[in-house]
Amino acid sequence: MIKSLKKIYFGIIQRIKQFKYFLHKNNICVFMFHDVYVRDNENPMLNISKENFVNFIDCLQKIGRIVNIDKILEGGNDKKSVITFDDVGEGAILNAVPILNKLCIPF
Repeated sequence: MIKSLKKIYFGIIQRIKQFKYFLHKNNICVFMFHDVYVRDNENPMLNISKENFVNFIDCLQKIGRIVNIDKILEGGNDKKSVITFDDVGEGAILNAVPILNKLCIPF
């Protein structure tokens, strides 16, 4: 269990580093989530835990702006990210939407 949690954690850290590089080079990045669950063991290949989702959003906000998809191609040199969901599942509605609404983040 600990090994799998470490693997997931380091996988997320590596992805964030890759996204930081991508944002640095391109200034635009779209992130698509499938679902957000309270625990990590809900199919970690497709889903993200609520805790990791919060950490991910926090990192994105430090890197640049999170905007509505309609604003992604507007001019400017600032780094922009978009948050989207595929097949908006119950976990996304119960766990991600309240977080995004609280932080006034469009999705």
